[in-house]
Parts: sequence; structure tokens; C-alpha cells
Amino acid sequence: AIQHVMMVGAGSVGGYFGAPMAKHHPNVSFLLRPKTLAAVRQHGLRVRSASGMVTVNPPAACEARDLPS
Repeated sequence: AIQHVMMVGAGSVGGYFGAPMAKHHPNVSFLLRPKTLAAVRQHGLRVRSASGMVTVNPPAACEARDLPS
């Protein structure tokens, strides 16, 4: 069972693997740069792939101490 996962970044790799995990597990959070954090807060984390579009609104912050533990 997943206890807590912190994805560092939400680029092509972090987003691709992290968004589907966050969709199915509430204990997945993201450590993001300020501009990316602002976009995720405004639009959600969106990942488009051959499997379709996934949009999630996971816990996210610029500082690890601001994420749930």
C-alpha cells in the first residue's frame, strides 16, 4: 500500500507517472517550481498521452515542508 509519494517536478516524466498515481491514490503530492505550481493550482495537473487526458488537483507546493507528511 502507498503511504505517501512526493513527485519532484511535473514535467514529462513526473507528470506522466505522477498524475495517474494521484488520480487513484490521495497520498501523492508534487514539489514544483513557482510557475508550474501557479499553473497547476489554476488548471490542475493535465497530462495528455496515447491513453487519453488525465487532470488531477493534487497537493502541491514549492517547499517540501509545505506538503502533507
